[in-house]
Amino acid sequence: MIEPEAKTVRDLVIDNTLDSFFWADYADLWHNSKSRSPFQAPGILQFFSQKYTNSVIAIRLKREQSTVGAVLLKKERNIYSFLSDLKTDANFFVFRNNCSDGDIDNFFAGLLDFIKQQHSAVIFNNVASWAGYFPVFEKCAAKSNLFFQAIDYSVCPVLKCETPEEIRAIINRSRTLRNSVNKIKHNQKAVFEVLTDDEDLENWVKEFCFSHIQRWEKTSTPSSYTNRDRQVFLLKCLQAWCKDKVLVRFAIKVNQQRIGFHICLIEGNSLIGHSMTYHPDYQKLSPARVLLLTMAEWMMEKKLRILDFGNGNEKYKYNYINQELVLKRVFISQKANFLFIMKSQLIKLVKNNSGIYNIYQKKIKIYLNRNRDAKIKTSYS
Repeated sequence: MIEPEAKTVRDLVIDNTLDSFFWADYADLWHNSKSRSPFQAPGILQFFSQKYTNSVIAIRLKREQSTVGAVLLKKERNIYSFLSDLKTDANFFVFRNNCSDGDIDNFFAGLLDFIKQQHSAVIFNNVASWAGYFPVFEKCAAKSNLFFQAIDYSVCPVLKCETPEEIRAIINRSRTLRNSVNKIKHNQKAVFEVLTDDEDLENWVKEFCFSHIQRWEKTSTPSSYTNRDRQVFLLKCLQAWCKDKVLVRFAIKVNQQRIGFHICLIEGNSLIGHSMTYHPDYQKLSPARVLLLTMAEWMMEKKLRILDFGNGNEKYKYNYINQELVLKRVFISQKANFLFIMKSQLIKLVKNNSGIYNIYQKKIKIYLNRNRDAKIKTSYS
């Protein structure tokens, strides 16, 4: 069978139809890529693409019969963004292990040419600025004659050690954590659960969402999982990650009830703490933090030496980390797109003003997240 034709821009292939040929090709690229980020894994992106059937494109750089670089984008109101924005901590462009510096340069030059030709704009959220290709991206943007702005927007706190044994030692040095572990083990007869397949996945997600709802019920930021569609969306995300073999679920069970949860993802030598919660009836025992020790012990077994606490600067993370990775927010458009440029400058101003940004975090962002959740539907094909 012959792969269908697609449009080209410079050396890039622009795919508007993501069929079985495309997904087989993309899966091969991802499995042989530099980072193998779970947020760019084929299963999760194929699931997301079903929501944006008519507005998803893939941009690929091909050399002979091999794809050496790719990114999947969705388009809304003539603005492109990462398809993976639907559920991510950090976004990456995907490059094959043997991709050359010249290939990376050509990929970004072609991407910027595509933006010019489309007379469109780009907002790239949660861009991993520590990726080796990011300086090339900035250099190509500087030569493109487009408006380009990259601002520090968030962080991923990380504990990176020479050995996984060091990670366990750092997690275990907290006397408070050790006391909580002992109490929950001996007083509550707790069972610690680690799952890497789809065992009991639907019940696990139901219990996670129930605890999350209970945890945030009496706060100013109630759980998004009160929306049934959001629960189904989470389940489908975990099913997709499980299919790609990057999902690890940690939980604590007391009297057959799960009371503490961590949804984690594997990326190379890293374990990413993507989402966590606990049942508020057990708050004093800190079940979610107690699981950090279980996670560290599992990392020893699997020889992982980086514990990535995921997107966000929550205070508890800084008890353990030794590195902070910066996530960028990138804006690109034609220089004549004054409205878009003004918006991006306003966002930069808000982000750089702590007082205004706190208002945004506590008021406006909550409203925007609720509006986003309202768009999540269960009607995926």
